[in-house]
Amino acid sequence: MTPIKISFKLAKTHFRTPSLRWVKSGSKLCKQTDLVWRSWLRWLTTRTDIQIQKKSDRAGHLYWQVYDPLTHKHLNFSSEAEVRIWLEQRYHQ
Repeated sequence: MTPIKISFKLAKTHFRTPSLRWVKSGSKLCKQTDLVWRSWLRWLTTRTDIQIQKKSDRAGHLYWQVYDPLTHKHLNFSSEAEVRIWLEQRYHQ
């Protein structure tokens, strides 16, 4: 059994992706392999942590802005207690 030779090239997405030398460049297998590899890298590098920031509006009133990466939504809350309630509800769905 001969070993598989893998080389790395810089892709447009700035990730290094493997290029299998024994697979003809531009072939269907090469394109599918590249698609699977990029999907796997995207999955590994995607942040799933909720981001919470304490902000103030122009009038100086404080509010909390929450970003939920699973729904891609920004939510605003007027108190820390509201953020905690939302977090509890989100994790117990």
